[in-house]
Amino acid sequence: MEKIFIATLNQMLVLFIIMIIGYILNKARITGENTGTILSRLLSNIAMPALCFQTFAKNLTRDTIYEKFYIFLCGTCVLLGSLALAYFLAKIFSKDEYVRRIYTYSFTTANLGYIGYPVVGGVFGQEALLDMMIFCIPFNIFIYSLGIAMLKPGSGKISFRGLVNPVFICMILGAIVGFFNIPLPEFISSTVSSLAACMSTLAMLLAGFVIAQYDFKKLILNGRIYIASILRLIVIPGAIMLVLNRIGVSHQVLIAALGTTAMPLGLNTIVFPAAYGGDTSTGASMALISNILSIITIPIMFSIFLL
Repeated sequence: MEKIFIATLNQMLVLFIIMIIGYILNKARITGENTGTILSRLLSNIAMPALCFQTFAKNLTRDTIYEKFYIFLCGTCVLLGSLALAYFLAKIFSKDEYVRRIYTYSFTTANLGYIGYPVVGGVFGQEALLDMMIFCIPFNIFIYSLGIAMLKPGSGKISFRGLVNPVFICMILGAIVGFFNIPLPEFISSTVSSLAACMSTLAMLLAGFVIAQYDFKKLILNGRIYIASILRLIVIPGAIMLVLNRIGVSHQVLIAALGTTAMPLGLNTIVFPAAYGGDTSTGASMALISNILSIITIPIMFSIFLL
């Protein structure tokens, strides 16, 4: 439990320090008024597509799919179960269609890349991290397809035109490169890695920048956000783990499932709405509160279900 707590605490401190920097940049007016728009466009058109391409190109290989298809299948089942549960819960939290879609997205998927991967890799090692990445392939497909449609203002319906975006295109290209083991020139791989490495920093800066645009008291005094965070951090992953334990899945799947579902709410509820001109207040509140609470909840959940 101590290792899990330290690994989680380190990630939370990094997250909050960079978010605070973004917050200060906005409040002190060090940058221009359109900084938030610029950051969101850099994320959605450059850094996020690069990260998506890199993740799929490295992990979606024939060997990993053939050898660990069982883990991939479990991830697909957990995603479908989470989506069904999220759709039901979101109706309770809001009557507004767009806000309801934000809740549905948030209850379906958590902060996989910036919290989940580092925690699982740091505590359980590289083999467990690889299992989690395979488990998360269906979640990544959801995030970069239906997830984007949910968080975009408007109808929220998936259309062919809506899927033709930098993130989804890079996901497909990365899947092709990984599955067919297509070698890339070193300078291409290095460029993609460098751009992908900017993702977390830009996302955290944007989160702080967006949070600074709202009344801080209103963000932390929204009672529904605390309930949503508890559902995301404890209730939903707890229910999933009880089901998986009941049907007797392997310990590797349990680690991957908990590392995927017990993480705090991600920053995409800020990034995507900001990129498309949508409301970011709900996402900002969720990101702020859930990440604070997760410092305590993640060690507790891991110690209950895995140790």
